[in-house]
Amino acid sequence: MFAKESEVPPPGYYDVRDPQFDTYKRGAFLEKAKRFNDEESDAREEPFSSSDKYAALQQKLDHLAKLHEESKTAHAAELARFQKSHLEELSKLRAHADTLEARLRDSKSAATELTDLRARLKRTENERAQLLSKQKDSTDVKALQAKHRQDINERDRRIEQLEKALVKEKRLVADADAKSRAKEDTSKQLRSAEAKLEAQNKNLVSVQAQLTVARDTATSLKTEKTRWEVELQALASEREDAISGLQRTIDDRDATISELHDTLIQHRDLLKTCAQLYAQLHVSYRALTGQQRHAERLHVERLTRRLANAEGQVVELAQMIRQGGTREAGLHAELSDAQMQLSSLTETVADLQEQRNEAQLSRTALTKELSELVHKRRTLEAATDSLRQELNEANARCDMLTRQCDTTDSARDALYDDMDNLTAEIHILRRQHQILQREHEAAAQIHEVASLEHDAAVKELSNERQNARRLNEMLLRRQHSEAGLREEIDTLTRELAEAEGWQGMYNALAEELAGVIARNELAEAEAARLSAANAQILGHHNPSQRIMYVDRIRRELAEVKQDLLAMTLERDALLVSTGELKNELNLYKSVNVPDEIRPRTAITRITKLGSSVTRPPLLSATNDPYI
Repeated sequence: MFAKESEVPPPGYYDVRDPQFDTYKRGAFLEKAKRFNDEESDAREEPFSSSDKYAALQQKLDHLAKLHEESKTAHAAELARFQKSHLEELSKLRAHADTLEARLRDSKSAATELTDLRARLKRTENERAQLLSKQKDSTDVKALQAKHRQDINERDRRIEQLEKALVKEKRLVADADAKSRAKEDTSKQLRSAEAKLEAQNKNLVSVQAQLTVARDTATSLKTEKTRWEVELQALASEREDAISGLQRTIDDRDATISELHDTLIQHRDLLKTCAQLYAQLHVSYRALTGQQRHAERLHVERLTRRLANAEGQVVELAQMIRQGGTREAGLHAELSDAQMQLSSLTETVADLQEQRNEAQLSRTALTKELSELVHKRRTLEAATDSLRQELNEANARCDMLTRQCDTTDSARDALYDDMDNLTAEIHILRRQHQILQREHEAAAQIHEVASLEHDAAVKELSNERQNARRLNEMLLRRQHSEAGLREEIDTLTRELAEAEGWQGMYNALAEELAGVIARNELAEAEAARLSAANAQILGHHNPSQRIMYVDRIRRELAEVKQDLLAMTLERDALLVSTGELKNELNLYKSVNVPDEIRPRTAITRITKLGSSVTRPPLLSATNDPYI
């Protein structure tokens, strides 16, 4: 993991029996340092408590892993919240720019209305000149003069309104004093006498010039707006680049933290194996003599002296980690500078908005909508105040995030310190394990058991790594699937909005389909009933021959239906013909039939009435209405 190669000599490099093996460490600092205890411990006391030490190391490792996970989750949550707040600020700024564009369009419409008013003034002047040329009598001239006075008064009122609007616009122009004097002179000339039409025309020309100046100011404001928008976009792009750089640095830091976590896991597994071996060796350690234990203790102390050389490397590692922290703090400072630039830019946008509000108020006063624009201005000022408050809140959140980053950095430094201590203890235990393994090669069975346990631990470690890799892959897949699901949700919402128009048609079709299904069920029930009736009619004893005569019966039934239809038609025709014949016969028989309906015959019928003559029984039995 480190580029610098370790300068610590390997195990077995020095001869323990050589008394001059540590002459290279002689010096002022090393000789004055109190490295060893002068008092030797009792031989009966045990030098280490392996179970307690292993439990403490395990607790430290668990605590470090827990702190690391908590810091990662908190950092990810704060980063997501920070990005969300910045996106909300960008959306608000874009909405504000849209409102400014709408106001600029309103100012353009006010300028077009001003041009219409000027055209109307010109038309009235032309009409007045034509009327003066046409009228020759003094009375007509007086009437025209009175009318002209009224027109002049109305024109004066309009000009006063225009002057009030132009006074507000002249605040944005450098030569406001000179133009205000010209306006006052022209107003006095217009009110002084009726015959000063040329002065009035000059005043109108000056008003037109001022309107052109106002147009120029509006165009300049528009160009400034576009320039500010371009600067806003550039700042937004710079802020996005800064955020992306910060995200990259955060990703690099997370990668380094994950690597350190992997190394910690490896060291923890190694500690487990060392603790187990040490426990097994501790069982056999009681059989050794006091002299051997004393020699081994001296050897361990000499090896700890060699371990002091590795502290420089650990210090360099801590310096590299602190340099990464300072680099992250610099990135946070750049982010705060970008936020300050954004706040200053929003203030300039607010100033530009106030200037445009003043220009819009001056233009809309010509169209007699001053009150509405004042109301709009108040609402916009409230919106700017709310935007400033939101920016202040965003700055406060940024400060809070920086403080949290500082706390996480301090926690990270503490974790790194703990990790350094653990690595030192791991190196000590590793050296002890190597020494004891060389000196106790005779214990073959114990070594075999330890090797088997080591293989099992390695397998467990590989399994855990594979599980972690699978979990990472599953997390990536879940993230990709979540992004795909979000896109599908967006498309489905759009399709749902498009399909709402087809909902009524779908409901109607569903109702029709329900009716058709009901009719189909009725038809199926009727078909089942008919099939049951056919089965009862056929009634063959052989089940395979019950359906053989159904086709013939159906054909015969169809033929009978056709014959019945033909017979009904013939019967109806016969009934009609018999009715006609009966009616004609009754007409022949009846006496009270009028001449218009009576049928023509060659026989004249004479009724004979007598006392002995009676009607035949057939005629008396009929229900003819004409008899």
